[in-house]
Order: sequence, then C-alpha cells, then structure tokens
Amino acid sequence: MTRAVLALTVLVLTGCVNPNAIGVQQYGTIAGHIYNLKSQPINGALVSVSSLCATYSAPDGSYTLTQGPGCAGGVPIGIQTLTVTANGYTAPPQQVSVTQGQVSIVQVQMTPVGN
Repeated sequence: MTRAVLALTVLVLTGCVNPNAIGVQQYGTIAGHIYNLKSQPINGALVSVSSLCATYSAPDGSYTLTQGPGCAGGVPIGIQTLTVTANGYTAPPQQVSVTQGQVSIVQVQMTPVGN
C-alpha cells in the first residue's frame, strides 16, 4: 500500500475525512411489508428507490432493497424516495432516511384505485 493510500485510509477511519467527499459511496437497506386496507399482504408490488434500486414484494408482502440483484451497490445513504406500484392499488411516494449499514423499516399500506 502506498503512503498516500495508507494516510487517506487512516484519515477516513479516524473520521477526519468524509468518505463521500472522496467518491466512496455508502449504502444502507430499506425493508418492510406492502399490504392493503384490510392488512392483507400484496404480492408482486414493484418497490423502487428513485429508479436506482428495485424489487418485488413476496407472497407475504415483504420486500428488501439492499445490495444484490436489482440494487447494484445497495441503497445510497441519505434521503431517498420510495415508490410502490401494484395493479389495482395506489400509494403516495414516501421519503426514507437511509443510514450506512442500517435497515430502514417502511411499511406501505396501499389503497384500491378508485377509493
């Protein structure tokens, strides 16, 4: 390791340098459940974050947006907009605060279209 890289590593680890300022992206996770007004799970709802990361809800309504398929590096830290779409249902976008290495839990109750 060169001295410059070693010095920068020490500065980041000690909190003297913000890793985002040097192009190191940090990620977190958003997870929860999608359900209807009767608290029944909604399977197959498309859950996305600012078109950066997307997944579908499972049969039990659960979803997880994290590093892996559909989420290249993970959900970037900071305030993100969570959008959920499902046939026959609607839900407003939600602002979510994503923290490095943490799971932000977001439960989404969807309303039938036309209600």
